Parts: sequence; structure tokens; C-alpha cells
Amino acid sequence: MTTSFRSLFASRKHRAALISAALILVLAVSTYAYLRSLPPAAGPRVSLVSPPLEFSMELDKAEFQQGENVTVRLYLKNVSNETIEVGWGSYFGGELAGSTYDIAATDVNGSVVFQWSSTFIFLPTVVERTLEPGEEFFGFHIWTQEMNWVDPPQVFVPKGVYHIRGLTRRFSLTVDGQTTVLSLQTPTITITINS
Repeated sequence: MTTSFRSLFASRKHRAALISAALILVLAVSTYAYLRSLPPAAGPRVSLVSPPLEFSMELDKAEFQQGENVTVRLYLKNVSNETIEVGWGSYFGGELAGSTYDIAATDVNGSVVFQWSSTFIFLPTVVERTLEPGEEFFGFHIWTQEMNWVDPPQVFVPKGVYHIRGLTRRFSLTVDGQTTVLSLQTPTITITINS
């Protein structure tokens, strides 16, 4: 056994191959350990369940640099066992899912510094969706950290802590032929904007 082990190191080629294999193994194990130590890639997510719907909002992360885009993803999911219909009227962009949802950002004092619907004029268009059980309707907005209604335009919010919430805006919900009109609002996600 000793002779066969020594024969592995007999030539330079064998030594180089064994050292390379050992380095690759060490690199693979250390890379795996490093990746396992990182936090999950998904950012913060909040949901409101109001049967037969679940309304959720998700961000990539909770800390941003000043001027960095904040992408807000919104989901309206049918959590019932029945087919439902949802419909919006008078919204900018018609079939754009983002136009059916709204987002609002407030500062630590509770003052609204940005609301997506305040920046657009809405047109008389209708968006209607049939959602099968488990199906969801997705939309998103991008907040560029600008403040609403400021002069001059493109004034960005200062660094600090902000709270973002998603809103469905007013929509109709039809289940088993019964229609109700409602709006939903997610819990807030707190973000920090650093300089």
C-alpha cells in the first residue's frame, strides 16, 4: 500500500494533477460554505389575506443608495377554490398590470412623499381578469426616489427611513355572480435610503 501511494507522487505530472484536484476540492467546498452563509436573495415581502384574495408586495431589498430605483412588485392571488373575476376602470395604460395597482411611500412622520397615482392622468379604460384558484395577477412600479409635486421637478427624497405600501386601487370582485367593490392595502415595508 505504501508503495502504491508513493507511486502517485513519483512523477511531476501526477503531483501536479493531485495538487490541482486538491485545490479544486478546497475551492469548491469553501465556495459552497460562503454561498450558504449569505442571506437569501429574495427581499422583504408582505401580504394581506382577505378571502378570496391575497394581496402581496415584494421588494428586492430594504436598503438603497440615494437615487437608486426601488422596484416594487405587486401580486393579487386567488386563494379560494373558486374562479373569480376582478376588474378595474379608468386606469392609465389599459392592459398594463402596473396601472391597476398603486404604491405610496411615506416618511417617518407619516407624510406621503410619493404616490404613483399622483404622477399620472388616468384614462377611461377597463382591465378585467379571471383568476382561477391559485392564479395571480402581477404588476410592478419603479420608484426613482423622486418626491411628488415639487418644483423644480426631479427633487429626490433625502436619505432616511421610508415606508412603502401597495394599494389595489378600487376594483370589482365577482364571485358566484355576486359583485362587490373594494380596495386592498398591503402592510408596509420599511426601507432605508443611504447617501
